[in-house]
Amino acid sequence: MHDIGRNIVATLLNSHGFKVVDLGRDVPASTFLEAAEKEKADIVALSALMTTTLPAQKRTISLFSEVR
Repeated sequence: MHDIGRNIVATLLNSHGFKVVDLGRDVPASTFLEAAEKEKADIVALSALMTTTLPAQKRTISLFSEVR
């Protein structure tokens, strides 16, 4: 897995005053939702370097839409 891009973005956001909670890789949609609720997140970001990760991202986005 490639974490370089995610790490660069996290570093840039941290250096500009954002609080970044890095959940790691291969994270279930429910974990994203739980962390977002716990942290009262204003922004949730997902990283996809391969098209094979897009279905999982769609599931995560759908879950957020359901609880909205």
